[in-house]
Amino acid sequence: MKRIYCTKKLGEYIGVVDNNLPADNSELKLSDWNAHIFTLDRKKCLIFVHSLTHYTIFIDQIKKSDLKVINEIFREKLKSQMKNDNLTINPKLSEKLCIDKEIKFYKTNNNRRVLGRINDFVSNFKYHCKYKYSNLADMNVEYENGIINTTPIEMTIDNIKFWTTPINEMEKIIKASA
Repeated sequence: MKRIYCTKKLGEYIGVVDNNLPADNSELKLSDWNAHIFTLDRKKCLIFVHSLTHYTIFIDQIKKSDLKVINEIFREKLKSQMKNDNLTINPKLSEKLCIDKEIKFYKTNNNRRVLGRINDFVSNFKYHCKYKYSNLADMNVEYENGIINTTPIEMTIDNIKFWTTPINEMEKIIKASA
């Protein structure tokens, strides 16, 4: 099962969120994502950020009725974005990322690092939309999402800081699962 930790705003929008965090929520898993909803050009958009790699998926122009099939929308967007970013999902990785499993929405896990990253990525996304395209309808979301996934970010593992990109981190997971 994919565990999606929602911001309060997203939780209120979707309504069906488990307020009891899983017992192992402090232990990040490959299937963990954080998500947020934001408005751009008077349209609702979702951002999903992978908790370990900070790999990002944007879903634009989401409607309340789309939430009934959010699992399929997420799966297709993830596959499409990974193809756009020249990342190959092997069956073993697909299983570890729980790509074909159902989504389970939880209240926020308050992962400050990921929530900060969400704010940065949303700001970048909005900036690209406004100054490159002037409106969301003309925006090439996959292309812009790919640019954000190649944006250098600082990460810390075992108290060691280093610079990387979400795509590089996802590539490491892909290689490890091969």
